[in-house]
Amino acid sequence: MQEYYIDKLLVFIILFVLIFITLNTAHAIPPPDIVYRIDSRPPNQIFATGFQSWGDDEDLLRHVSGESINNRTSALISTTSNWMTIEQMARTLMGPNTQAWVYAIRPSINFHDINGSLINSNMQNAENINISRQSLALYRTYSWQEEFAAYNTITNRQIHYAQAITSNAENFITISPVQIHNAAYEQRAPQISHNFLNATNVIIPNVYYLGDFDHYPVEPAHGFDGCPGPHHKSNSLRKNFCKIKSMENTINIGIRRIIITNT
Repeated sequence: MQEYYIDKLLVFIILFVLIFITLNTAHAIPPPDIVYRIDSRPPNQIFATGFQSWGDDEDLLRHVSGESINNRTSALISTTSNWMTIEQMARTLMGPNTQAWVYAIRPSINFHDINGSLINSNMQNAENINISRQSLALYRTYSWQEEFAAYNTITNRQIHYAQAITSNAENFITISPVQIHNAAYEQRAPQISHNFLNATNVIIPNVYYLGDFDHYPVEPAHGFDGCPGPHHKSNSLRKNFCKIKSMENTINIGIRRIIITNT
């Protein structure tokens, strides 16, 4: 009888461990073959130096909301796995008669899946409802960007090639099909970390609580269109908040996480 209970206990422990592993890896995804980043700096500079983060702030919510980007303290370097995201961002941000570059990058083990991290933060913070809700709200707002963020650095050996992006006087965007290849690039299998980034702080300055969460979820201060939140604002709220769009040199926080210029 004692052996029976020991066997039952072992089975329970094994099942518990398997469930724990499943919960922590269920939304892990395979690494993308390549990710992209826009930068105003030319290939001769980026091919020599790669990309470095501004600071050592690893907090997930501060990064995704743009708080640590604005403060230049983020330890994370944003990229996207979706080429259409790059096209949308270029159309939105580039002014007339300007040029930028899109860099194709091989992800490595220091890259983190932002969407997976936000989902994990929402699920694992039941005791901190503010972090849980803000994680979900940021996922709803920015998941289309399909972001993978590198911790601290992207070496020049990971940068495969660059393509020029130009805009004319009418602000029509053209992405050159010519790929300028990096001689320092090393062909290796892509990797990403299966560890999720942590959210340790709520982001009160950058979000609005607009009533009941089911109808007015916590939203970052700026949505993709430069206004707060994409769906749940009244016309009067949108009118007031959208004054942000008319401010000189205002750049959307969410997009700035991917397009960082002159750093």
